[in-house]
Amino acid sequence: MNAYLLRLEMLTDLHVGGEGGMGLVENEAQRDSVIQDVPIIPGSGVKGALREHFAGKLAKEQEKLIFGYPPSQSKEGESSKPPPQSGDGKYKFFDAFCVARPLRVSKGNHAYVLTTSVEIIEHFFSLMLGVGFGNGTEIAAARKEIANLPWENSKFLCSPGAEIQSIEGENAPETPTLAENCPNLVAYISKLIPKPWAICQSLRPFDLPTRARNCLDDKKRNLWYEEYVPHKSIFYAPMLTPDEEKHLSFNEPVQFGANGSVGMGYAKVTCLNTLDAGENQP
Repeated sequence: MNAYLLRLEMLTDLHVGGEGGMGLVENEAQRDSVIQDVPIIPGSGVKGALREHFAGKLAKEQEKLIFGYPPSQSKEGESSKPPPQSGDGKYKFFDAFCVARPLRVSKGNHAYVLTTSVEIIEHFFSLMLGVGFGNGTEIAAARKEIANLPWENSKFLCSPGAEIQSIEGENAPETPTLAENCPNLVAYISKLIPKPWAICQSLRPFDLPTRARNCLDDKKRNLWYEEYVPHKSIFYAPMLTPDEEKHLSFNEPVQFGANGSVGMGYAKVTCLNTLDAGENQP
């Protein structure tokens, strides 16, 4: 199998619903089951969105080869008949998880900064090694330097030259020793996330934004609240393909999640076979 990485740069806000909400927020965003601060798009959602995106753009046999045969449709009350052929497709799609999302810059030369966390980066390294993507030696060198991050009582560390003093009201001083102590880690994160970026130990204290929406259904109250992942956020999703197959190429934005008719969930998607070239699409 060949390992690729789908990079999703959100052009608009994204909502992929979770299992419900608590308190005032009826519709929460779906999150990773272990790292609760990481919004995800389930692998089934990634596959479904790409199947819909490429419908009619690929030859029928190629579409079936990649995505498999769609489930048979049956009317209510009728027994479901199996499709003439079945199969899941040769491409394997994983969950897309949010590697970085924007946080407000309280003091500095930027309105926002794309922020990741130690938990997220650790998970990313484990996943990349697990699916066989990238240079294992490079990942190991960067991973080892996580213990050398010079926190010095700061909640955030910014990329060198970021010119940011505080994020979300929290101190984020420039730390010259970051580049000195963690050169491999800084270089790797800079491939994942455009500069300026910031890293914290955990994003859990920083809630996702919510928006109020109107509902015209009489069974629900008129005003309700929905949690969403803000635009500019970056997701990555591994994808495995057969050795003889080529990866997918994207010329138009792809829509993920709900509320596509009101412009939510549109992303620029790039298929990478290496992180060395940043946003290269081979």
